[in-house]
Amino acid sequence: MEAVTDSPSDGMRKLVEGAADVLHDKVALSVSGYDISQDEYDALVRALLDEVRAAGINKAHLLRPDNNELHSEQVQSRSVFDVVAFPYRGSTGLGPTAWVPNSLPMRKRGTLKPNPRSDISMSPRLARVLLNLSGVARGETVLDPFCGSGTILAEAFIRSIRCLGLDSKSSHVRDARENLQWLIGSSVDKGYDIRVGDARELRKMLHRSKVDAVVTEPLLLPRLEARPKTRTATDLIGQASDIYGDALSSMAEVIRPGGRIVVVVPVIQTIEDEEVVLTLEGRKIGLRLFQPGPVGFQYPVRLSFESTRWVRRAVYVFESTA
Repeated sequence: MEAVTDSPSDGMRKLVEGAADVLHDKVALSVSGYDISQDEYDALVRALLDEVRAAGINKAHLLRPDNNELHSEQVQSRSVFDVVAFPYRGSTGLGPTAWVPNSLPMRKRGTLKPNPRSDISMSPRLARVLLNLSGVARGETVLDPFCGSGTILAEAFIRSIRCLGLDSKSSHVRDARENLQWLIGSSVDKGYDIRVGDARELRKMLHRSKVDAVVTEPLLLPRLEARPKTRTATDLIGQASDIYGDALSSMAEVIRPGGRIVVVVPVIQTIEDEEVVLTLEGRKIGLRLFQPGPVGFQYPVRLSFESTRWVRRAVYVFESTA
């Protein structure tokens, strides 16, 4: 990764020089920008073209992706040299996309399973991102105490991670079990356990045992057909906050020392063009915000995909200090 310093050209020049061998085999270029302005994005695109041409690579052409983000299947299918741009230390970080997964099997898992619950459930893509953030490894145990239709559990299962799922609604538990059985091709439990339970009573449900990671998205807001008023959004977030807080305390009781808890929270966009965010605090219950590098994340971290027009997703990652 290179950080842009004085101008977009400075960082882009270093990036192109470092990737010269790879670039000679590419015929398409793109820039995927995250949380940067349109003017800055356009300047980076121009800088990439200028530096590639200055390096004598004249056959490459530029792709302009929708919403300034090139999807992984396009990177794969078109052999694209994709530059990722993002805010970094008060400037802009740049780095090439070095690897992308095969998204077709992941897409099938999201659309062909018996109970997709497309109105509320996250995609396998997002579930995989959250599991990566949790650091859970093959052979370890992950818990989703608001498992819904089991998307997080399914993505964990195919990585040989032991799965525990809870949900307060028996219909959700039934859906999740059927989806896991469909994925496995068998009704025999081969590495997962899904049951009805209350996320606020995990210690009791798990008989005081510990898990290696918790990854979950509580779904505690009504469906919004339009942007609400700020006051209404504040009331909705306030009603959900108590359950989130109690559930987080319960998660802290069952996570092993050093294990991570990944929780998705809602961010409501209001008619007054404001954001109302559900915030979580973990210090008093033995949790600290996970910071993987020298530059700290500002939590909750907004997710740039899988949001509706009025409710966006953001994520907290906690680490147990107990």
